[in-house]
Amino acid sequence: MEKRTNVAQLHAAIGTKHQTRLLSPRRARRALIISALIAVILVFLTLQWFGARVQLHQLNANISKEQVRLERQHQRQSQLQHRQKLLKNNDYIKSQAQTKYGYTKPGETNFRLMNHK
Repeated sequence: MEKRTNVAQLHAAIGTKHQTRLLSPRRARRALIISALIAVILVFLTLQWFGARVQLHQLNANISKEQVRLERQHQRQSQLQHRQKLLKNNDYIKSQAQTKYGYTKPGETNFRLMNHK
């Protein structure tokens, strides 16, 4: 006759009498609900994160476009300031009046030479 220890006897008795469940049906349902809630929250957060990334990309693109536009405006402003300085110079105004518009001083004769081909 074999002698069994108390632990071995208990294990043998538990295994033969009934199957043990890891979780009761109530706890299993609760764990399933909690897992589903966590999954929904993770999906929601992931969608929010991707939406924020797309929005950030669009904002960066808009910033780049506006920086290019601002640079063009600065160039235009510097051109206009240079033109304003030239227009304050009397010699420049006289030369423009003579070359562009054909104005002459009193007593001067204006000759226009034409190219004949």
